[in-house]
Amino acid sequence: MTYTSDKGADVKLFLLHAENKERVCNVSEAKLVDASLKTSFYQPVTVHLHYKLNTADFYTVVASTFKNDQFASGTLTFESEHPLVLRELPYEGHSLKKVSIIDEWDFKSAGGCSNFGMFEKNPVFAFNVPSDDLDF
Repeated sequence: MTYTSDKGADVKLFLLHAENKERVCNVSEAKLVDASLKTSFYQPVTVHLHYKLNTADFYTVVASTFKNDQFASGTLTFESEHPLVLRELPYEGHSLKKVSIIDEWDFKSAGGCSNFGMFEKNPVFAFNVPSDDLDF
């Protein structure tokens, strides 16, 4: 696989075993296909990885720039002797549900921590996580 940056950014590819076919939250040596990827250098413009991978296993590739505020665009190319199924993972937080409750603590509802004997005055909210077939 090869990543070529259109903007000349320093880039690096991380190739990881994906246990759950989804997002990788951290890069640990245990998940890396090759542990040397963790300490490899960011490359200007083009980075290339060449591995013989196991068929039927799931992998995640992460393209990274060196700095968190460095923007890049480019082309990620995969070459294989076997058919590939590729899909882009949605961004972090995609399809999460959000519910906001406007509230305030005042003299009557600010009980503090349990050390002061008034903990039960603190605001309390009940919630549940409905089954997948219900609309939240």
